[in-house]
Amino acid sequence: NKIIIKSSAMIETVLLRHKGSQDFDSYYESLCALESTCPVASVRAGAKTGVLSCPIYRLKRQDWHPILTALQINKALHTVAFFDRWETSFLQEKRAKEVGRIQRTLSDAKGKRRYSSADLVYNITRSVSSCLSRSSSITSLILEGLTLKVKDIKCLSKGLLKNRSLTNLSFKGSSLGDTSADLICQCVKKSSTLVTLDLSACNLSHVGASAVASLIKHQCVVRQTNLWRESLRYREPALGGVAGLRRVTLSLNVCLGDRGVACIAEALKDDVWIKAVDVQMCGVTSDGARVLLDVLRVNRSLHVLDLRDNAFVDDDLIEMIHRRLSFNLSNSPSPDKQEWVWFDVESERITREAMRRLGSVPRLLKPIPIDGRKKKKKIIAA
Repeated sequence: NKIIIKSSAMIETVLLRHKGSQDFDSYYESLCALESTCPVASVRAGAKTGVLSCPIYRLKRQDWHPILTALQINKALHTVAFFDRWETSFLQEKRAKEVGRIQRTLSDAKGKRRYSSADLVYNITRSVSSCLSRSSSITSLILEGLTLKVKDIKCLSKGLLKNRSLTNLSFKGSSLGDTSADLICQCVKKSSTLVTLDLSACNLSHVGASAVASLIKHQCVVRQTNLWRESLRYREPALGGVAGLRRVTLSLNVCLGDRGVACIAEALKDDVWIKAVDVQMCGVTSDGARVLLDVLRVNRSLHVLDLRDNAFVDDDLIEMIHRRLSFNLSNSPSPDKQEWVWFDVESERITREAMRRLGSVPRLLKPIPIDGRKKKKKIIAA
């Protein structure tokens, strides 16, 4: 009798887990009931539409175990997002460097504290990695503002290598560093589904940019090989039909500089598939802008090359770049014209309340329109 009871309990558990892999909401609710915790309303509301959105700074410690357990076995979610507060912290550090403050006051430290501990981040990456390994439905993964270490990236890389459905990958504000960025680029090199990669505010230097350039070159070679196969027996290959990376965002990496931009530019010379590159606020000067302008004379497939908010780039160079982009856009096929948009400057998204805490705010440049006409520079009032 005991054996029968145990086997029936095991069958019920297996059936529950199988159902939970396709229905996050019901499985998450049952886990919360077992642990006597209240389900988070925002998590359940998003999960019903296939989106798991978890603001780390709003969740309590007891909320995490049911969420991560349900995520480990899930195969139905198409978007998974974990994000922490990082924008205020980034602007405070930038402002502190500008005015020469090295030691920050206690009030500043409280304002820029992140809520994700090292153990929590590791548990998140482990659950996400398990979900990536199992799921063929997930298309977007956003890990924004998490302090990801090398061991976290190594854990996540196991899932990235096995996944065949991911199209959007974002590590915005995650303080990766060059080593972790290199690991990520190595993982997604062979991905034929990934379309956008966001490494904004990840503390990248020219070394990290070199890893991204290596990723672009590798995918370019793979695409050329696929095109050659399609051209056999008098077939006409379609450039737009080749899958792979289309947009790379490296904004807010202030140490990238001209050396990092030169690495990216070298990779773009022979590439005809990358459509958008974002390098806002990356410490680029007019020398780096000239290198990118030289690339645009060869590469006619780029639609977006965002150099806004780089204070040491001449306006005349920006205007010439935008004219060249306008020429590329006018000669591109009609389906591509509306697909690649210009992102807003990230520092403009920071709330007014955060700006008031900082006092005066550095001057931010308005985006220059694609037709090449200038607009007057404006200073955002605090």
